[in-house]
Amino acid sequence: MGKKKTKEKKPKQKNTAAIDERFKKAMSIKPPDENPFKMDNENKIDRFRYLHRTDRKTLKEKSRLKRRDSRPKKPKFKL
Repeated sequence: MGKKKTKEKKPKQKNTAAIDERFKKAMSIKPPDENPFKMDNENKIDRFRYLHRTDRKTLKEKSRLKRRDSRPKKPKFKL
């Protein structure tokens, strides 16, 4: 088996004008004004959830299981 021929890769030319345009757009973005009413809603967290969950149960299924566990148990009859 012979050596595999490889094509020479040409370096890509960077479009500096497009890069500068994107940089200007990014720098022109302004943060929202600090309105205390908006800040209250943004800082409020309804429920905390990890980014990567270990269990894949939905909230509905978790609440169903919790209600099911808290039900009174049926008495067991011994024969």
